[in-house]
Amino acid sequence: MKTRLAAVVLVLGFVSLVCAAEDQAKKANPREKLETIIPEGIRLLKAKKYKTFLEQFVAPEELKRITSRVKLEDMAELFGKRKAGVLLSVLESIKDQEPQMSDDGKTATYGLSKPAGSKKKIEFQKVGKYWY
Repeated sequence: MKTRLAAVVLVLGFVSLVCAAEDQAKKANPREKLETIIPEGIRLLKAKKYKTFLEQFVAPEELKRITSRVKLEDMAELFGKRKAGVLLSVLESIKDQEPQMSDDGKTATYGLSKPAGSKKKIEFQKVGKYWY
């Protein structure tokens, strides 16, 4: 009887783990939607996860081009010192705005109420299923 009970508990535990893994896999990547990518960017910048931010927010071809010349870690360190704070402010200022969408739906433009340096807008580009 104890052996059967142990086997049932073991099977139920395994099924529970498999279901949890499937649920995790089904979660949408925050980069799939504009309404989730901006809060994700804010979260990463506040946590000072600059390398992860760059990996997720710089379009793949651009990231490849840049990292062919500079190590990603070095780029992340410089980004953290020079641009992260300004970009965090920009993302926080647009998080509740509706963007102006291009006709093809692949470019979202947000106007900045307070310019960031010489920038008066920020654009997100959709590449495949992700926004950058």
